[in-house]
Amino acid sequence: MKIAIDARFLGPEGTGIGKYIEKLLENLQNLDSENEYVVILRRTNFNLFNQKAKNFKKIMADSSWYTLKEQVLLPAVLSKIRPDLVRLKADTTPGRQRSA
Repeated sequence: MKIAIDARFLGPEGTGIGKYIEKLLENLQNLDSENEYVVILRRTNFNLFNQKAKNFKKIMADSSWYTLKEQVLLPAVLSKIRPDLVRLKADTTPGRQRSA
């Protein structure tokens, strides 16, 4: 299964949500070697994610949270990577997502 995780809150800017994402990614890398993970990051936190597992891949979607740009960019990114499951942080919902 291909799983996309919105990790744009990762790092000190993201405070509580950022710490949650950090620990989620850390533990998933230790526990799951079967699923394919695509970690979505911003330019400012792209190098903060320490990719240790070979089934994890990081991609950039450089938009701030809760913006119009996010509503346009995230659906485009998700359409390109075509995940089976998406884990979005907080209350982000891309404006439109086509089903497979």
